[in-house]
Amino acid sequence: MVYARCVPQLILSVLFPYKEYETKVIIRSKLNYFLLIKRKLDAKRRNLFRRTCFGRWFDLFLFDHEPHIIDYMLRKQHDVNDAHYDMPLIYYVEGHTLHFGRAEFAFITGFRFGSVSFGLYTSGNLKFRERIFPHRIGLSVTILDLIGVIEDEELFGKISDEDAVRVCLLLALEVIFMGRLLNSEVDDKLMRLVESLEAWNAFPWGERIWSHLYDQIVGVIRKHSHKHLEGLKKDRMYVPTYTLGGFVFAFQIWILETYSTSNVWWIKIAPVIPRAVGWSKKTIFKRSDCSKLFAKVLHHERNGGVVAPLAFNDCFSNMTNDFRASLNNLYLDLVNLPESDEDIVLEYIREKELRLRLEEEDRLQLEDEKMRKQEMRIRVDEYKRMRSEEQMVSHLAEEKKKKCDEFVNSAKLNKSLTLVEPNKRNHADGLPSESNYKVSWVKDLSRWFHIIDTLWLNDEFDLFLSKPGKVNYKFPWSDDFIVNQNFWLRLVCLDPARKGWLTEEHTDLWVDYMWHVRPENCKWAMVSTYFVQLLLQNTMPLFYVDGSRYPIPWSDVDQVLMPINETERHWCVGHFHILSGLVTFYDSGNTYDYECRDWFVVGKLFHQVMISVTNHVAESS
Repeated sequence: MVYARCVPQLILSVLFPYKEYETKVIIRSKLNYFLLIKRKLDAKRRNLFRRTCFGRWFDLFLFDHEPHIIDYMLRKQHDVNDAHYDMPLIYYVEGHTLHFGRAEFAFITGFRFGSVSFGLYTSGNLKFRERIFPHRIGLSVTILDLIGVIEDEELFGKISDEDAVRVCLLLALEVIFMGRLLNSEVDDKLMRLVESLEAWNAFPWGERIWSHLYDQIVGVIRKHSHKHLEGLKKDRMYVPTYTLGGFVFAFQIWILETYSTSNVWWIKIAPVIPRAVGWSKKTIFKRSDCSKLFAKVLHHERNGGVVAPLAFNDCFSNMTNDFRASLNNLYLDLVNLPESDEDIVLEYIREKELRLRLEEEDRLQLEDEKMRKQEMRIRVDEYKRMRSEEQMVSHLAEEKKKKCDEFVNSAKLNKSLTLVEPNKRNHADGLPSESNYKVSWVKDLSRWFHIIDTLWLNDEFDLFLSKPGKVNYKFPWSDDFIVNQNFWLRLVCLDPARKGWLTEEHTDLWVDYMWHVRPENCKWAMVSTYFVQLLLQNTMPLFYVDGSRYPIPWSDVDQVLMPINETERHWCVGHFHILSGLVTFYDSGNTYDYECRDWFVVGKLFHQVMISVTNHVAESS
């Protein structure tokens, strides 16, 4: 009776299997960099590295990712609408519910967990960076720069043992555990943290690495499926592909730990912590083996004697061997197949094919290693060439600066400056006389080259402005503006009109930036340059003050700052003190006893307008 109920379902599963499109998975994490680190460190430095929080990974035996099983499991992931690192990801596999979360990740990796904070390392000296990359001061340091230090045997041998370990820790974190691209920038916060190996070892890397992996794998199939299906629909030769960052190896080891059938292809050496270092490879795993690894009847149930292979009687003698083989493929040796000469020959052929594949894999691995060494040698040569060029450029810059200093301090320049130095400034006719209003002109020696009427551009800014084509930029703190090249040209007085006048766009971006960096406990607010213009048009711009345009309403602050633009002529700022109702104007230009400019006239009414606006906001809130 049991067979009568099971067989029809098995036959339907064989005749009408669910087919999914094959996907190519690109995994950024490079486990073989552990081999590079071990090879480059001598015995003393290896012992130092082993005493760090990453030292246990030196015992890793398995360096291969298995994209087939990773992709298969990710396709079984349950969709979640409110994803969070604290909640495990759920997978439905052949009637079983599996959980992969923080606890499983900690069990696999052995990393420390806790609250992640880089607050102590956001500012301060970059001593480690200055020691290892003195030629990169003011420039970003990438992962390729770390590799360049390790591959440069002369440089790597000169640095201290502790600094050599620090370089390897950064490389292992970024390339292996975080799975970043080699051209990615190394954060200065990590440079400061690695200066103290004790702080580095105490840092909760498990939390940081887990949250990054979670972001990479949660809903990844759903994110790419539409694009893949559209590509397959348009082109039969299209290869669906997606890329995974993060420490995907931990996810792979969790799969192997979950399914005991994995012992067909891999060997679990010992129950060690972290569990990932206790695995090694036995034989090649193919995509077609997924059905055996993720069998509908789990292998440990068979080993416990719960379910034995079915011995079909004469009623099923008409089954073909192909059909029985299909059942075994889907349900893990469900049917006992009689051995025949043909089976023995096929087994011999399979073993020979496997041996040839292993030999081919070894050959390809050696070739890949040879090509990798050659590529690394080219990179090291390129790195040395770039260092030489940077040193030459730095030397030329020092020579140029020395000549400029000599020229600035020369008697000839000082004599020329005395000839063009302006006289005392006089007011226009009808304004207060010079006897009542005197302005003494003082040369500002704090400016570059001690000159106030000349704008000096550095080489980087000059190269930026000379880029061909359109130059459009969007600032991260403002979604309202996309600036073009004219925005930058105005800053250095090189706009077509040669006026160099700051527009409302410049000032509004600055206002948005001030809101971006404003501490939450501040008692000030700031508005756009258009606020005063709207007041001049007899409108009441409440959306600037009631919390609609900016996150803080005026009812929660004590003072408001308002930039004011007399178009193409002058900028000043208005300051409104809400509690006293006092409006103060800060003007760097000339002021007069009797003011007739528009915003000063409006300013006389500001205290009435502002108080009524603030009261309206307080009532509505």
